[in-house]
Amino acid sequence: MHASSQESVRNNINDFHATLIGVMQMNADYEHRFNRLSPVINNIFDAPNISRISTGKFWRQQDAQLQGQFTELMYKLIAATYADRFDSYNDQVFTIESVESKGKDRWVVKSRLTKSDGETVTLDYYLRAGVIFNVVANGVSDLSLKRADYASILAADGFSGLIEHINKSIRDYRQSGVD
Repeated sequence: MHASSQESVRNNINDFHATLIGVMQMNADYEHRFNRLSPVINNIFDAPNISRISTGKFWRQQDAQLQGQFTELMYKLIAATYADRFDSYNDQVFTIESVESKGKDRWVVKSRLTKSDGETVTLDYYLRAGVIFNVVANGVSDLSLKRADYASILAADGFSGLIEHINKSIRDYRQSGVD
C-alpha cells in the first residue's frame, strides 16, 4: 500500500467503474465476469482490513494462516458479489461527484450510478492508502452489514461456520449465474 493523492484516488475509482462497465458490456456468463473482476478486486479492495473489521474480536483469535485464508475468501466474496450484480449493460453511467480527504491518506469518493431509467444509486467509497475498505450504497455501509451479519454467525457457529457461510454465498452467486 502506498500514499495516495486525490488524483490517484479518483483514477483508481474511475478505473474500477470502467472495469464494471466493461464487464457488463461483455455479455458474458458469471465465470467470465468473475475471472475478469478478480484481479481488479484484489488490487483495489483492502480485504485484510475488511476481514479484520467484519469479524471483530474473532479475528484476533485466529492464527495468521487462517487469517490469510479468510482474507483470500473475502477477495473471492467481493468478486463474486460484483460479478453477480453487474451482469448486463443497459446504458448505466458512473459519475464521481467528489473526492474528499479525511486526513492521513484516507479518502471518501462520492459517486453515483445512473441507470437507463434515470434511477440513481449513490456509491461512496472509503479508502485508505488508495484501496477501498468500505462501500456505502444509498446510505447503507457494506462493512457494517458484514459486521452485523458475521457477528451472529460467529456467535452461533464460530469461525469455521462463518467460512462455511461465505463459501455458500459464493456458490449461490455462481449457481444464480448459470442459465
